[in-house]
Amino acid sequence: MLSNLLNSIKGGQQALIDLAPTTLNDDTHHAMLNLNGLTDNQGGLQVTANTEITITGNENRSTGYQWEITDNSCGAKLSQLSDDYNKESNSGMMGAGGERVWKFQTLGEDANYIRGMPCDLTFVYKRPWLKEADNASDRKVVTVTLN
Repeated sequence: MLSNLLNSIKGGQQALIDLAPTTLNDDTHHAMLNLNGLTDNQGGLQVTANTEITITGNENRSTGYQWEITDNSCGAKLSQLSDDYNKESNSGMMGAGGERVWKFQTLGEDANYIRGMPCDLTFVYKRPWLKEADNASDRKVVTVTLN
């Protein structure tokens, strides 16, 4: 598989974007972003139609903390495919954390939407019974621009 990789830097976050289809019969592109690598709690992705976006964040459920999407202004432009917790990413030790993984899909090329208009996904790392995160660094905003 040939792949054309581009490092896109926006808002202090480095995102790896695969601009080539993953297989000969698949027109899907891929973009990845890690919440833990965001600078100033903000990051951005500029993506095209038919892009699968993977967003990850370190999470330790044994302490009660977990990531939650508290706001999604993207609406139908970005549909959530999955929301998984991967404990296999930890060392296997009791109390060790894992990784939260969300997958989103952008609209197709022939969909009717305003291109270039950014939208935000807001992620908060907190205990589910708390209204707010412990501190401001536990709130991350990812701006997605679908071109």
